[in-house]
Amino acid sequence: MKDKSVNTQIGNYFHQVGGFTNKKKTYFLWTDVNKGNHSGDAGVGIGGIFVQSNGVSAGNRLITINLHELLHTQLMGIRCIKGIKKVHYQDGSANGHQLSVGTKLNKSIYTHNIEGCPQLIDSVYLTPTSKDPYDPYKIMCDRDLGKYTHPKLVKLMAKATKKNKWYSNRIGPTCNWRDWTGKFAKSGKKFDFLDESHIDSSLLEVFKFNSPNQYIKTETDEFSAVCPFSGLPDISYVKIEYLPTGKKCVELKSLKYYFVSFRNVGIYQEAATKRIYKDLTSVLETKQLIITTLYNIRGGFKTTCIEGSLK
Repeated sequence: MKDKSVNTQIGNYFHQVGGFTNKKKTYFLWTDVNKGNHSGDAGVGIGGIFVQSNGVSAGNRLITINLHELLHTQLMGIRCIKGIKKVHYQDGSANGHQLSVGTKLNKSIYTHNIEGCPQLIDSVYLTPTSKDPYDPYKIMCDRDLGKYTHPKLVKLMAKATKKNKWYSNRIGPTCNWRDWTGKFAKSGKKFDFLDESHIDSSLLEVFKFNSPNQYIKTETDEFSAVCPFSGLPDISYVKIEYLPTGKKCVELKSLKYYFVSFRNVGIYQEAATKRIYKDLTSVLETKQLIITTLYNIRGGFKTTCIEGSLK
């Protein structure tokens, strides 16, 4: 992958289908890719290291990279700390420091006592919890400085707001939560798509049918949605199998309209399978239902997702 934010793209995937949705947590990944001399990538919400990159797996190097990226998840590298430029130490005196390359953690990060500037000891993620903690998410993702009114932070925030250029004027490590949504992905050209709120389950209609032991199978190879990673269309075969124990069958024309509502929605295959199962379970009033999706081959991979059971 050529994308310099591999971890955030994988984070995007796990955010959609793996339950990585708690904004009060920090998710840290060990990604099995080789990024050459680029050893890790972290910001508020998500971070990690590229295990196969040059020297990362070697003893002390593995430790230093982990420490370095974990500091970024806590907003360390914020621009009001002395010696910080573009979220890292830039002067030689910082050699051996965790925000450079090393294991040292000195007062300039942990307890610097710079007025209006967060210090690591007060992170809400550390224990024992500070009496006056800061929340990296609130500052960087909500863009709410609160009491942290250091002149450098205030100036950068005002400039970013005025020009609507948040990355080039960032006050510290970026908010990787926004990368998870797909709106700020860095993987090259993307096409716009809709979010999952545009999936319209109200289009589904049913008719009464009293034969609870009958096996019903409905198939189509015309289902389509949008890949949130690339913005490109995904085409899929979908199979619906159920026993009408709720004494209802799905009306096929309405099912077609329902599937069409996915057409411009950014959703991963796994999440689409789960959503179809959820909506059909609701209208059919049966849990004896199986949804199978088989997406067209992408990148040489054929993926089949199955949700539910007839038992």
